[in-house]
Amino acid sequence: MRYTGGFTNCTTLGVEEPVRAGAALQAVWDPGGAFTLLGLSDGRHRVQVYELQGRLVLDAQVGSTAGRSEALDLHGKGAALYMVVVDRFQTVKLAATR
Repeated sequence: MRYTGGFTNCTTLGVEEPVRAGAALQAVWDPGGAFTLLGLSDGRHRVQVYELQGRLVLDAQVGSTAGRSEALDLHGKGAALYMVVVDRFQTVKLAATR
Protein backbone atom coordinates (compact mmCIF):
# COMPACT_ATOMS: atom_id res chain seq x y z
CA MET A 1 0.00 0.00 0.00
CA ARG A 2 1.27 3.45 -0.89
CA TYR A 3 -0.02 6.92 0.05
CA THR A 4 -0.66 8.97 -3.09
CA GLY A 5 -1.96 12.25 -1.66
CA GLY A 6 -0.42 15.58 -0.80
CA PHE A 7 -0.76 18.10 2.00
CA THR A 8 -0.32 21.27 -0.05
CA ASN A 9 -3.86 21.90 -1.27
CA CYS A 10 -5.94 19.14 0.40
CA THR A 11 -7.63 18.25 -2.90
CA THR A 12 -5.80 15.00 -3.63
CA LEU A 13 -5.94 12.08 -1.28
CA GLY A 14 -5.71 8.39 -2.07
CA VAL A 15 -4.24 5.02 -1.31
CA GLU A 16 -2.85 2.83 -4.05
CA GLU A 17 -3.04 -0.91 -3.51
CA PRO A 18 -1.06 -3.20 -5.79
CA VAL A 19 -3.15 -5.70 -7.74
CA ARG A 20 -1.90 -9.28 -7.77
CA ALA A 21 -0.84 -10.57 -11.16
CA GLY A 22 -3.50 -12.85 -12.63
CA ALA A 23 -6.20 -11.52 -10.28
CA ALA A 24 -8.24 -9.77 -12.96
CA LEU A 25 -11.89 -9.27 -12.22
CA GLN A 26 -14.16 -11.63 -14.18
CA ALA A 27 -17.92 -12.04 -14.48
CA VAL A 28 -19.54 -15.46 -14.90
CA TRP A 29 -23.18 -15.77 -16.06
CA ASP A 30 -25.72 -18.11 -14.56
CA PRO A 31 -28.38 -19.29 -17.06
CA GLY A 32 -31.09 -17.93 -14.74
CA GLY A 33 -30.07 -14.29 -15.25
CA ALA A 34 -27.67 -13.85 -12.34
CA PHE A 35 -23.90 -13.39 -12.45
CA THR A 36 -21.00 -14.00 -10.09
CA LEU A 37 -17.77 -12.00 -9.88
CA LEU A 38 -14.44 -13.81 -9.65
CA GLY A 39 -11.16 -12.29 -8.48
CA LEU A 40 -12.50 -10.23 -5.58
CA SER A 41 -10.81 -10.00 -2.21
CA ASP A 42 -12.74 -11.57 0.66
CA GLY A 43 -15.21 -9.28 2.43
CA ARG A 44 -18.02 -6.88 1.51
CA HIS A 45 -18.01 -4.93 -1.76
CA ARG A 46 -20.22 -2.32 -3.40
CA VAL A 47 -21.23 -3.40 -6.90
CA GLN A 48 -22.81 -1.01 -9.38
CA VAL A 49 -24.04 -2.11 -12.81
CA TYR A 50 -24.59 0.42 -15.61
CA GLU A 51 -26.15 0.14 -19.07
CA LEU A 52 -24.12 1.56 -21.96
CA GLN A 53 -26.22 4.74 -21.82
CA GLY A 54 -24.93 5.28 -18.28
CA ARG A 55 -28.15 4.39 -16.45
CA LEU A 56 -27.60 2.63 -13.13
CA VAL A 57 -29.51 -0.69 -13.16
CA LEU A 58 -28.14 -2.30 -9.98
CA ASP A 59 -26.49 -0.94 -6.84
CA ALA A 60 -25.81 -3.63 -4.24
CA GLN A 61 -23.56 -4.70 -1.39
CA VAL A 62 -22.20 -8.20 -1.97
CA GLY A 63 -20.03 -10.55 0.04
CA SER A 64 -17.06 -12.40 -1.39
CA THR A 65 -15.41 -15.57 -0.11
CA ALA A 66 -12.43 -17.34 -1.68
CA GLY A 67 -12.42 -14.80 -4.51
CA ARG A 68 -16.04 -15.50 -5.54
CA SER A 69 -18.95 -13.13 -4.93
CA GLU A 70 -22.52 -13.92 -4.03
CA ALA A 71 -24.82 -14.12 -7.06
CA LEU A 72 -26.12 -10.79 -8.38
CA ASP A 73 -29.48 -10.94 -10.14
CA LEU A 74 -30.07 -9.11 -13.43
CA HIS A 75 -33.15 -11.18 -14.26
CA GLY A 76 -35.58 -9.14 -16.32
CA LYS A 77 -33.03 -6.50 -17.36
CA GLY A 78 -32.78 -7.85 -20.92
CA ALA A 79 -29.93 -8.59 -23.29
CA ALA A 80 -27.39 -5.77 -23.26
CA LEU A 81 -23.78 -4.86 -22.62
CA TYR A 82 -23.26 -3.74 -19.02
CA MET A 83 -20.38 -2.12 -17.16
CA VAL A 84 -19.84 -3.54 -13.66
CA VAL A 85 -17.98 -1.31 -11.18
CA VAL A 86 -16.75 -2.76 -7.89
CA ASP A 87 -15.84 -0.44 -5.01
CA ARG A 88 -15.62 2.45 -7.52
CA PHE A 89 -12.28 1.04 -8.68
CA GLN A 90 -12.41 -2.27 -10.53
CA THR A 91 -14.47 -2.63 -13.70
CA VAL A 92 -15.52 -5.47 -15.96
CA LYS A 93 -17.75 -5.56 -19.04
CA LEU A 94 -20.67 -7.97 -18.92
CA ALA A 95 -22.57 -9.04 -22.05
CA ALA A 96 -26.03 -10.39 -21.29
CA THR A 97 -27.37 -12.53 -24.12
CA ARG A 98 -30.56 -14.51 -23.96
